[in-house]
Amino acid sequence: MTVLKPILGHPHRGLLLGVLALALFILLPACSSGEGATTATPSPSPAGYLGMVLTPAMPKPDFTLPDTNGKPFNFKQETEGYLTYLYFGYTYCPDICPSHMADIAAVLHRQPELKDKVKMVFVTVDPDRDTPERLRSWLDLFDPGFVGLRGDNSQVETVTKQALGALWFPIEKQIPADGGDYLLSHAAFMQLYTLDDMNHIVYPFGVAQAGYEHDLTKIIKEGWTEP
Repeated sequence: MTVLKPILGHPHRGLLLGVLALALFILLPACSSGEGATTATPSPSPAGYLGMVLTPAMPKPDFTLPDTNGKPFNFKQETEGYLTYLYFGYTYCPDICPSHMADIAAVLHRQPELKDKVKMVFVTVDPDRDTPERLRSWLDLFDPGFVGLRGDNSQVETVTKQALGALWFPIEKQIPADGGDYLLSHAAFMQLYTLDDMNHIVYPFGVAQAGYEHDLTKIIKEGWTEP
C-alpha cells in the first residue's frame, strides 16, 4: 500500500502527521462551503519539500481522454519532459478545486519563466455538468494554458483508479438538504509528476502558494532529490 512518508524529523510527530494526512486524503467526503473543511499545512521534509512525500512513489498513468476541444489527449505522452500537476475535481466545487487552481496559477503568473516547464492537467469528475465549454471557460479564469480533460463516468473511474492507486476512493454524490446543487467526493490533493515520470509528492488542500512555489523552484533547479 502506498503510504505517506513522515515529513518531520521527529519520528512520532512525523507518524502522526502521516496518519492525519492519509485521513485527509481518503476520508474527505466532498467539497463543502467551507464549514468544517479540513486543511493541512505540511512542514518541510528532510529534503526540504513543503508538500507531502509519498513512499513508494507512484508511476505516471498512461491514459487518454478528450480535451475541451474534443481532441484525444494522451496524458503520459503529452506531458513527457514537463513537471506535471494532475488534479481530479469539478467546476461546481465551491472551495477546494478553485483554491488549488488559483494557487498554481498565481505561482506561474508570478514566475512566468516556469510556464514552459510545467503543465497543469485538470480531469473533471463531474462530466454530467462539466461540458467542454464550461470546463474550458472555468479553467480560463485561472490560466488559458491549463489543460482540461473529461470522459464519461466509467472512464473517469478507470483513470482515477489508475492515477491514485492506493489513495483512490469512490466518487460519491451528496445532495444538500436544501435541494441545492449536489456535491461530489473527490481527492482533495494535487499530484506532481517529476521528470522521471513518477509522483513523489502531493499537495493537500491548505498548502500555501509559497509551498507550491518553493517546491517547484527547487525541483526545477535541482531535479527530484530523495528525502
